[in-house]
Parts: sequence; C-alpha cells; structure tokens
Amino acid sequence: MAGIIVLAISNAAVGKDVTTTEARTRDMMRCQDYLQLDPRTWTPMVIWLMNDPFSLQPPEWTDFHEAELVLTPILTEICRQEPDAWLTSLRERLNSYQQVRSLN
Repeated sequence: MAGIIVLAISNAAVGKDVTTTEARTRDMMRCQDYLQLDPRTWTPMVIWLMNDPFSLQPPEWTDFHEAELVLTPILTEICRQEPDAWLTSLRERLNSYQQVRSLN
C-alpha cells in the first residue's frame, strides 16, 4: 500500500500521467488528435484513413499525390471546424470529394 502511495505521489510530483498510453487507430481518432500531429504526417494519415485493406468493397486506392493536393487540405479544414468529429465518420465526405473530382 505504501509503495502505491509513493508511486502516485512521485508521478504527481513529476507531472506524469499514471495511466498507460493507449495505441491510437484510425477508428479511435478524432479531428483534434489529427490536428495535434506533426503536419508532415497529415498526408500519410489521410492515406491510412482512406485506404482500408480490410474493406470488402472493391479497392479504390487513394494515391499520395491525390491525398497531398486534394484530400489533406479538405480534411484539415473540416477538422478545424469540427474538432470532435471522428476521422472515420469523415471518410464518406472525403470519398464524395474524390468522386466529384474524378468526374471533372
């Protein structure tokens, strides 16, 4: 019991969180998590979000250039307006932008 109290006090004194860090997947990330990432990782995050290797639908892969030039700025703007939105819920909106762009 004394060891637990000492551990809690030492972590509180150092300012560390005593909870374990949890791994983030795209299903667990909100826009605020995305915006806190290094901006250099935003495009790979968009590719990771859009390209689901476990999807049962036919693959429509998003390439790096499309993600960098089109989808990353759109997702960033949406996330700034809606920081509590789940990234996976925005996938459909990004797909609609992709489809409109492919028609032009």
